[in-house]
Amino acid sequence: MKSTGAALVIQVKSRLLPLSPLESALERLIESLPRHLVSVSMTTERDVVVLSESKGEYKAIGDAPRFELTISPSPRAGWYYLEASLVRNNGSRDARILVVTDQGQHTIPIPTNLRGTVREVIYLPIGVTKMYWIPTAAPGFFSQSPLLVHKISVIESFFRRAYRVVFDLLRFCNRPPATRAGLTWWGAISNRQDAYQRTATLRIKRLMGNDYSAFIALNDTLKKADIRALRTQVPQLPLRPVISLIMPVQAPRAEFFREALDSVSRQIYPHWELLLAGNFSADTQSHAIANEYRSKNVQVKIVSVKSGADLAAPLNSALELVQGEFVARINQHDQIPPHALFFLAREISTHPEADLLYTDDDSIDDANKRLDPRFKPDWNPDLFFSYNYLANLCAYRVDRVRQFGGYRAGFEGAEDYDLALRYLKNTSASKIRHIPRVLYHTRALSQPMAPTFSRLQGEGWGEGKAHQSGKCALADYFEGGGITVADGPAPGLYRIKHPLPAQPPVVSIIIPTRDNVEILKKCIESIRQKTDYENWEMLVVDNQSVESETHTYFEQIQEDSRIKVIRYDKPFNYSAINNFAAQYAHGEILALLNNDIEVIAEEWLTEMVSHAVRPGIGAVGAKLLYPNRLVQHSGVIIGLGGVAGHAHKYLKEDDHGYCHRAVVTQNLSAVTGACLVIRKSIYQEVDGLNEAELAVAFNDIDFCLRLREAGYKNLFTPYAQLFHHESISRGHDDTPGKHALFLKEFTYVKTAWGDKLKSDPAYNPNLTLEFEDFSLNTSFVNFGDAYR
Repeated sequence: MKSTGAALVIQVKSRLLPLSPLESALERLIESLPRHLVSVSMTTERDVVVLSESKGEYKAIGDAPRFELTISPSPRAGWYYLEASLVRNNGSRDARILVVTDQGQHTIPIPTNLRGTVREVIYLPIGVTKMYWIPTAAPGFFSQSPLLVHKISVIESFFRRAYRVVFDLLRFCNRPPATRAGLTWWGAISNRQDAYQRTATLRIKRLMGNDYSAFIALNDTLKKADIRALRTQVPQLPLRPVISLIMPVQAPRAEFFREALDSVSRQIYPHWELLLAGNFSADTQSHAIANEYRSKNVQVKIVSVKSGADLAAPLNSALELVQGEFVARINQHDQIPPHALFFLAREISTHPEADLLYTDDDSIDDANKRLDPRFKPDWNPDLFFSYNYLANLCAYRVDRVRQFGGYRAGFEGAEDYDLALRYLKNTSASKIRHIPRVLYHTRALSQPMAPTFSRLQGEGWGEGKAHQSGKCALADYFEGGGITVADGPAPGLYRIKHPLPAQPPVVSIIIPTRDNVEILKKCIESIRQKTDYENWEMLVVDNQSVESETHTYFEQIQEDSRIKVIRYDKPFNYSAINNFAAQYAHGEILALLNNDIEVIAEEWLTEMVSHAVRPGIGAVGAKLLYPNRLVQHSGVIIGLGGVAGHAHKYLKEDDHGYCHRAVVTQNLSAVTGACLVIRKSIYQEVDGLNEAELAVAFNDIDFCLRLREAGYKNLFTPYAQLFHHESISRGHDDTPGKHALFLKEFTYVKTAWGDKLKSDPAYNPNLTLEFEDFSLNTSFVNFGDAYR
């Protein structure tokens, strides 16, 4: 691969993530310094299969695929600046340059950002004999631009390195030293190049690691000053409700039982009561411990009940005696942090209309080490029907729980799920509050009573009573609606199958295309051969195809009465093409489909339509896989990479992802337009795709956000699975015109949606907006700073 001159500069820069206006101005200024372009060619050296050299598409067949780099003239010692686009769909983020000299060899780590942009200053020593480009560290497909390399001055090198070092020092200044790759202000002053290399290491580690201990130290460690600050706020709360905690007790381990009781006793918020409910006559040790804590604190109460297999009895006995306005459950081996009830009370005070509050949670091992954080979305009904993601800590209004009889017998292992389902059936979404903080610690594998899903397999519940009880609770909830509750991909997960109307609606499948007939043929034939939904028509929108093979195929497919080819004889505008085709659609349902989609699961359209016809549902998205069966799309997270990014990108096909969210149905803020199903009436209600400002990129994001603003819930289903060969027919944004258009559309979305791109209710602020893997957000301020 070899390109030269201005064309190379345009080709590479057009594929990089745009800089901010300020950074763009600085870039123009620094590029005015003396520099010259270096000719670099890449030759495959090992473990690389060339798929398309002109498009820069390859397949790695080993863990260290590499190209030999030839630099002309031979590289002189000094500073160089590397720019490139490198997109890997194998999950790896590790790239590097191997430099071989007379004295040995060393590697230069090359970090990339979310969208695969490389901008790196490198130093080449004297006596370079060989150089190798290693773009990934795992087998799989990848695409890359040519390497744009400039020999730069010491001044340019200084400013670029200093800018990044200072930027990262400011960005990560609150992180514990052990998590900053040794990056310090003193180190930056005393050895700038070492500090710069540490920023590269830090950026790569952030892609590869997920240090919960560091996250806790930064964001969830309560200092004495924090405790004082929170205590002073208690009397200032407009409402100070009594919060009742119910703890069912059944032969607990003494040390864990004490730690659970201690965690309640240490609460900063003073207005609580704890009811210990169990058959203490059969367990003298736990009775003695309970009496000990009751004697120390009148807020601790004992509720003696007869023994029985069903947990509903002690829970209901305690529920009859609670005196608080809200009630929550805590298990006998679990713990709550000192600030847990304060944040519940503050949320109630801020939102007095709230009927249910839930929090994030994690696990603790036998040594009380915290692990496995579960950072949850705001209220997400379809996710809740897939499994009880609310789990712990849930606070209910006592009077409402009593109205429908509290806990029910016969739902062993899923008492809380059954309670929540019945409680929420007639609860407005606006009265369900999520507190995005870890306020509950589940004892991992040590709690024998009513486990949450995260403990099911570890305790041998398997597909037994807990799973079946949850299934029964869901069946009771949906009774009479024609809905089927099926097993999900694992115990504790469920699939809700919604019925189609007696007369399934006509679906108009819209496929924009331009030549590349083999790609289109694979798409259309897979639909015809692998789709079990029968009532469809297909509108193939010809956008100025010129190849004779394409027009011959158009004639062939129209022999099928369900398929019609319509012409859109204007420049490519994805939004306008789909809006144009929608006018010709006879179906009640529209299915927008890229021409590089290939059906995998026969039920894909049945599944998507069954959700699209539901009241209140807007866009329905599918699970899209790369040809190597890694995830390309399992929904969209707003804010990732500045605007939006695909959830769980590059995850293995069957991996559950974060908290099972790659394999269950759920509501999301957006889904990709590459495979999107929606009622035609709703499409028209929000005026379709934005063809004026978003001809190519982000039109699906803008469309879904407008649907959300109109009150519709967008939905992702993993049970509709298709391959996505991703923009094979359109190519890369590698011309000045395409680059300018991308910048324009990127800027439009950022401006139009503003702060709404900074948080996604289907995500969690504790999770990163930099990567698609649900890793932790490391940019928070320290825990107490916002409360002093």
